[in-house]
Amino acid sequence: MRRLGQNFLTAKAIARSIAEAADIQLDDVILEIGPGRGILTEAILVKSPRRLIAIEKDSKLAEFVRGKFYSSENLEVISADVLGFLRNSNFQITNPKQIQNPKSKIENAGYKVVANIPYYITSHLLRLIFSQKNLPARVVFPCIHRVTGEGSPGFSEI
Repeated sequence: MRRLGQNFLTAKAIARSIAEAADIQLDDVILEIGPGRGILTEAILVKSPRRLIAIEKDSKLAEFVRGKFYSSENLEVISADVLGFLRNSNFQITNPKQIQNPKSKIENAGYKVVANIPYYITSHLLRLIFSQKNLPARVVFPCIHRVTGEGSPGFSEI
């Protein structure tokens, strides 16, 4: 499962901190990039956003997250490469009354982007996000560059 450069978030306290930084409100639409095994997804869902759209490149992980949160009616999991999705789809922010295809549109201009993504795609992804027609109200990326330090004091897995 780590073939795409992922370092999976396993610490629930860090996931809660990321969700807190997003300042999620009940009427928010959240775009989560790379839900992985759903640790951050869970922390976001606890905040009860109106809608959470999770885009996962790994189809097996996307299916895993769908199964893990099968009863969450406000969660939509899309199996896609987010870079291609943002570059090539008709992804846009629209007024709720104009929604026609929920898999390619987010319902309000106040959406927030939350992600725990591989370090090497961060700058490219930020450029794509900020080139969208309607910009997000907030973007939260914990930019953690893992430096191998096994045996060093203070080293721990995320």
